[in-house]
Amino acid sequence: VVQAVTASGTPDEVKAKVREYCQYGCTCPVLYPLSPDVELMIDTFAGGYLN
Repeated sequence: VVQAVTASGTPDEVKAKVREYCQYGCTCPVLYPLSPDVELMIDTFAGGYLN
């Protein structure tokens, strides 16, 4: 269920899912880490999510 409604997985999988959301019309994805490792999320998306 979690994977159906969230962008979860490895950093590369999450970035790919966010790109997919954008392809379907999302213009402002809200990134909220479910993990206590907030720095990993920041590092993952620091360069953007479209690349």
